[in-house]
Amino acid sequence: MRLLIVLFLFLSAAFCHAQMGAKQNLNRMLEPTSGDLDYQYYRIANKISEDKFNVEVFFLSGNIKMRGTYIDELLTIEDGFFQYFYQNGRCESEGQFIKGRKTGIWKRFENDGSSKKDRYYPPEINQVSKKGHVPASFPGGYSAMLDYIHENITYPEPA
Repeated sequence: MRLLIVLFLFLSAAFCHAQMGAKQNLNRMLEPTSGDLDYQYYRIANKISEDKFNVEVFFLSGNIKMRGTYIDELLTIEDGFFQYFYQNGRCESEGQFIKGRKTGIWKRFENDGSSKKDRYYPPEINQVSKKGHVPASFPGGYSAMLDYIHENITYPEPA
């Protein structure tokens, strides 16, 4: 079983690496797809340094949809200047990503090229938490919470 998992991971990494410079089909969520009928876009990625990848996504018509830089080989963490385009080729929005999150001023445009109101993404939102996600819990657990509710809830007098 372990051998199968290792083999799968190796082949997945090799497949991903082999896609650099090649056309890769994407679904409507811009995720890779293998289905011939399921794709709505395609992308071409090129490695520009050890940890930087230039990516361009295109509509099926050949017009550009998005261009930007990623910092992981799986192309999931945006980092740097990005531009998004309408199908007519006009810019839809442009701005900076830092480690997968929008930051700073993002310029936005209408389909006809006229300006929309800019959006601002504060840098403090981009701070990565060192703590893992821990769901909230009641001190003493679920039964302690039920006891607390039972002892402290008061219902109004019936009318």
